[in-house]
Amino acid sequence: LVQIHNNVFKSWKNLTANGLDVSGLTNLTTIGAYAFYDCGFTGGLDVSGLTNLTTIGAYAFYDCGFTGGLDVSGLTNLTTIGEDAFKNCGFTGGLDVSGLTNLTTIGEDAFKNCGFTGGLDVSGLVNLTTIGAYAFSNCGFTGGLDVSGLTNLTTVGEDAFGDCGFSSARLPAQMTVVP
Repeated sequence: LVQIHNNVFKSWKNLTANGLDVSGLTNLTTIGAYAFYDCGFTGGLDVSGLTNLTTIGAYAFYDCGFTGGLDVSGLTNLTTIGEDAFKNCGFTGGLDVSGLTNLTTIGEDAFKNCGFTGGLDVSGLVNLTTIGAYAFSNCGFTGGLDVSGLTNLTTVGEDAFGDCGFSSARLPAQMTVVP
């Protein structure tokens, strides 16, 4: 399996599980738009084994109801997280995206309202250029936000980190747009 197409499991309310583990789909390159939109998962989401994944489409996991952690640690080839990809998921713990070294874009509302309860580690996102508007808005992160080492980051959209609860923020000097 190399692609989960758009809308494949969209709004399958009966598609419930204690977590979703797709980490064994090692040849997967794309999770399409709305692929798991509005499914009734509980527990966490493990996509760590998807080492060939390059794209998580818009609304891919929107409103999925997760109640555990999100593991994206192995997504070393991921370049794009689409808009609203994980919006309204109830993840717990922190979010570590530091290993996503090829990531260039985090879309608008990508993680909005996700409910994280720990820190956010973006330290390894050396190719990241854009964080969309409201991308992490209303997440319960703790500690400080440090994006100062993201030397290619030029644009952070409106309210990207709004209502996140960070105690401090360090931004890169080369940023050109901060609304």
